[in-house]
Amino acid sequence: MKKIITLTMLALSALSAQAQFWVGGSMNIIHSKEDNPTAETTGQTTTFAFKLMPEVGYHLTDKVALALSAGYKHTYLHDVNNNIPYDESRSTDSYYLTPYVRYYFNNGRLRLFTNGEIPFSSDDHGTNIGLALRPGVEFEVCPRMGLLCYVGALSYNHSSHGNYSRNTFDFRLSDQIYLGVYFNL
Repeated sequence: MKKIITLTMLALSALSAQAQFWVGGSMNIIHSKEDNPTAETTGQTTTFAFKLMPEVGYHLTDKVALALSAGYKHTYLHDVNNNIPYDESRSTDSYYLTPYVRYYFNNGRLRLFTNGEIPFSSDDHGTNIGLALRPGVEFEVCPRMGLLCYVGALSYNHSSHGNYSRNTFDFRLSDQIYLGVYFNL
């Protein structure tokens, strides 16, 4: 029993000597106005949304890290139809949780990586869960701070909204570019 405890303590010490925590995340703000002209209606949809996605991670080795991202998004929509007296506003709150494993392909100040993610989200209408591979680039500005950029994703998603469900497979390359900042602790 002493040998098992000693070996466990040595393994944990080795992990903590090489390991490094980081915190980071992103914030998105979206505002758009869209005209909706058709033969029957003329109107406009205004959208405002903000999303906060903090994350915390732990480097197991130089090549592998574990992390968790959690977030909140608030969306406000305002629809106006000029042909009929129609003016509606609605808002939605969404919550996100994404555990992931990050694998680094190289070492240095500029590093290529990919995340293996299990994204989960929930809003007023239902839930989504999936699997994703998300490639990216990380640049170490200084030993305690870095910038990163995701350039797309390969993902599978299952959505459940009441009695309705949908499965999607998606491949994106630079459809959305995500920029983030992280700080090593």
